[in-house]
Amino acid sequence: MQADIPKFALGDLIFHRTEESPGVVIGIIYRPGNSMFYQVVWQDRSTNDHYECELTRERPFFSSVDKTD
Repeated sequence: MQADIPKFALGDLIFHRTEESPGVVIGIIYRPGNSMFYQVVWQDRSTNDHYECELTRERPFFSSVDKTD
């Protein structure tokens, strides 16, 4: 069995596709069944595991600055 090559590296600054606050990749977890998760620490100091498809290097399109009252 060959493991996938990670898209993100340890220390990379990334964004969740639904949030505007950045996080940092602090771990890459390989699980049986050929699944890979990224362990990310967020600005509120929470740590969560995420699939690659949930993360991006680009800031999401929406932003609180863009919202109109």
